[in-house]
Amino acid sequence: IGARVADRARSDLARIGVDMRSFQSVQRFKNDTRPLSAIAGELNVDAVLEGSVTLEQDHVRVTLQLVWVTPESHRWEDSYDYDLTDAIAAQNALSRTVAKQLRIVLTPEAEARLTSSMATTCSR
Repeated sequence: IGARVADRARSDLARIGVDMRSFQSVQRFKNDTRPLSAIAGELNVDAVLEGSVTLEQDHVRVTLQLVWVTPESHRWEDSYDYDLTDAIAAQNALSRTVAKQLRIVLTPEAEARLTSSMATTCSR
């Protein structure tokens, strides 16, 4: 579930113009114990979005934190609780939340792309 949530958020954020690294690029760092600055240097990024997913029956808790690399500091961290019966809406809400924390102003076009993305996923 965590990989699907992350992949969906990555896709939605890229769709609205956020420069995201691919799942393949970041997955290799999953258990890496090096300092964040070393990993971020390899990825050539200024910030890292970390997250965890906890699943319990029909409930999921997603914890996200946005970390600036230089200087290493937490910009934002929060947890979100969702009912799995509406996982698509949860993924969409997470993408919007991250965009807001990155101070991205969603243009009407970006908003439409997010909405279109959600509709496409629902129809599959």
